[in-house]
Amino acid sequence: MDQPPVFFDLVPFRVRLGVTGHRTLPESHTLSDDIKSILSSRYVEAFTSDAQQALTKAFDTPIAFTIVSPLAEGADRLVANTVLDCGGQLEALLPMPREEYENDFHTSKSRQEFADLLDNAHRIACTDCDGTVNDADYRHNAYRHVGEETLERCDILIAIWDGKEAQSDCGTGAIVKLAREKSKPVFILTPANPGSVTLENEGVLPADFIAELNKFNAFRISRKQMTDYCNNEFSDLLKSTSDTPAKISAVEQIPVHLKQLVRERLIPNYCRASLIARKNQGRYFSTGKRAYFFSTISVAFMAGAIVFAKLPYLSLPGYMIELALLITLYVMIHRAVHGRVHHFWLEHRVLSERLRMAFYYVACGEVPLATEKGKTIHRRNRSWVELAYREILYRLPEIARPEEPPLQVYGTFIQQWWLAGQHSYHTKKAQTAALRNKLLKKLGMGCFGLAIVVSVIHHLFAIGAVAGCHVEGVTLLVEELLSIVAVTLPAAGAAVNGYRSLLEQSRIASRSAGMAHHLELIMNRPLPKDSTEFRHYLERIEELMLMESHDWLALMEHAELENIA
Repeated sequence: MDQPPVFFDLVPFRVRLGVTGHRTLPESHTLSDDIKSILSSRYVEAFTSDAQQALTKAFDTPIAFTIVSPLAEGADRLVANTVLDCGGQLEALLPMPREEYENDFHTSKSRQEFADLLDNAHRIACTDCDGTVNDADYRHNAYRHVGEETLERCDILIAIWDGKEAQSDCGTGAIVKLAREKSKPVFILTPANPGSVTLENEGVLPADFIAELNKFNAFRISRKQMTDYCNNEFSDLLKSTSDTPAKISAVEQIPVHLKQLVRERLIPNYCRASLIARKNQGRYFSTGKRAYFFSTISVAFMAGAIVFAKLPYLSLPGYMIELALLITLYVMIHRAVHGRVHHFWLEHRVLSERLRMAFYYVACGEVPLATEKGKTIHRRNRSWVELAYREILYRLPEIARPEEPPLQVYGTFIQQWWLAGQHSYHTKKAQTAALRNKLLKKLGMGCFGLAIVVSVIHHLFAIGAVAGCHVEGVTLLVEELLSIVAVTLPAAGAAVNGYRSLLEQSRIASRSAGMAHHLELIMNRPLPKDSTEFRHYLERIEELMLMESHDWLALMEHAELENIA
């Protein structure tokens, strides 16, 4: 049966809001309007001027909001409800286990409101607090810690605060003071003065990666092409189309809802990243191939112009063609470099490989570790690829592996589909790269060998001329053509070796052979026996894949087109 069409959801630029404030508030209608004004436009004031310009130009990248809230009565819930009403997501950060926390809500209405918000939360977490509930200062420390953690996890803090100094180090005033010290943007809403919204520490947030993320979102691909490509990838990855009974049995036992989650939420982003990588890879290698070819041909025409210098009707066109080829070569390399073809290929290849790893996690009811406890600090030190990957995973719903099928089924699935597939890929890659490197090496050496032969023949003509045997007519033309060939062949040999160096086939063959060996070692290990061991098993495989990806990236990022010139 045909698969339904695939729809690509744009990867948003996410702004994470935190909240602190009083538990008792006046009429919340006006305060809610103040919060909406922040979400609609005022949030940009927290960003640098360059970031604001980048945000306004990112037409294909939506802005998404997540509110990090402890969901205490009053301000915490007001901001959470307003963000949810505006289409944002809620990340509930509880100061203590839910059952204990509910004891602080004294009415059934309050407890029901708390339960409703948790039901609408995209993520629920509980902070780690030292001590036990029986300790005298347990609650004080828990509320202080959750306030500090909320501040740590957000980009912008919303404080509904009367401006009075805090009576304790876990109060609203204390959190606002800490935000000021950390230069965290803080929108302060005054309960007694509705409509008054002030921003402290404005103009400090960067948005360095928004342009690259927008290019990812803006890449045009038809719905039919996306659907066909995604269905093909889904068939290759998670459908029982293999002739191997073990593979068919393993994948058929994976729960349908997990496979559909991979297909609908991960594969479209993977296919987009893969298509962009392929497009830029093709342009990168075609530019390199043409550049080396044009440089060789330009040498041939230059040699011809020099040989036939006494014949202007031959030499002048030679000079002109050689100039035209050099200009074309320059423009071609300049456009590829200016278009960041090399970088886009590498970056999107890395993103697609990260998403491919996530396929197998999700199919097994697991999610790769994509956050550092949810923190968003040091944004400028992260690449857009990492942040896009984190956002794609963040939008996944909570995943839990069902009790059936047993864990062994997932282990067999990983071995048969992930490990065996990667082992086969790297084995073939090593063989193909080694063969291609060998052929290019022979071609380059063949050019140099032929150049020696031509040079010897050319020297024989020269010796004959010294001996008084001067050639004329066709023989003279052959001698002059041999001069051109003698100059061109070494350039051709250098071009072939240069292209071979650009492809890095020798190193790729060596790396893939080593990768196949490491994969084989993992495949020969016993399958994990419990959930914790299985998680570590997946992480070991991912670590190996990431190491291979980083090695490849380190290898290829130095093979730039500028080196041709």
